[in-house]
Amino acid sequence: GREKCLESLMYLEATAGRYDRALDWISERYGSADLTRRCCGDWEREAERMEEVLDIWLRFRENPGEEILEKCTQAAALADSAYADDEADPEGRALACQNAGEAYCRLGQYGTAIGYLKNAWELACRCKKYGYYRSLTRKLMETNYWLGDLKEAGAFGDLYRKRLESDYEECDDLGLSIEELMTRPNMESRQTLYNLFCWAYYTGRGDQARRYIGLMEQRDMCWWCDEDGCTEFWEARGLLAMLDGSVEEALAAFRTANQVIWLGINKDACAAIARLAKESKET
Repeated sequence: GREKCLESLMYLEATAGRYDRALDWISERYGSADLTRRCCGDWEREAERMEEVLDIWLRFRENPGEEILEKCTQAAALADSAYADDEADPEGRALACQNAGEAYCRLGQYGTAIGYLKNAWELACRCKKYGYYRSLTRKLMETNYWLGDLKEAGAFGDLYRKRLESDYEECDDLGLSIEELMTRPNMESRQTLYNLFCWAYYTGRGDQARRYIGLMEQRDMCWWCDEDGCTEFWEARGLLAMLDGSVEEALAAFRTANQVIWLGINKDACAAIARLAKESKET
């Protein structure tokens, strides 16, 4: 329908580097691309608007300059309003907080991000079924890892892993373990193995993470990707290089992850590059 057309036009313009036109299509769809004020009456739709506007800076502009922090600050103010709106549905409010937290993660500001992600988790726990549960538990796992809290990272990692496994529980009559089901070859093996890699890496299971990336390397590209390269594989390579202290190798892998992604840039790779740059300045 019309909504999908407007979304596609926004992505088309953003990919071509015509960011003002992309913002115009967001305004056409939602009524405004201005994050200094709330535009949509429903928080879930407002959160979707926030994400699309933020993506112009976080996903499509490789060198967004100082504006990126300004946009994150504006999104955070909207998330604060959503969190405080006790009369509204918790799912949309949780998504607004999650989007703000993820934006700060992209900047490498994990100390700020965790507050918004915790607010999102609090609200998500009030929902009968939060539609973004897997992405939220993963982001909480990752953020706690970067903050050095492996206990909390492990707790959210358990929830993330359980959600990954839930897709395979109906196949338990095949005589294979859940691990065997998840790691056997299929048309989307790399995506599944990448998810398992993230679980292992961010919960401190380095040896298992290396095993999963080894399996990724052996598998074909997922059916929806072209043959230019696998952004998840290169992101994982970069993360392991960070673990090994190989900064130049990590940076090269993250840059490749950005080059081969099918749309925009790899936000997690960019966050890792920002983290490495910050660590370099501090040493």
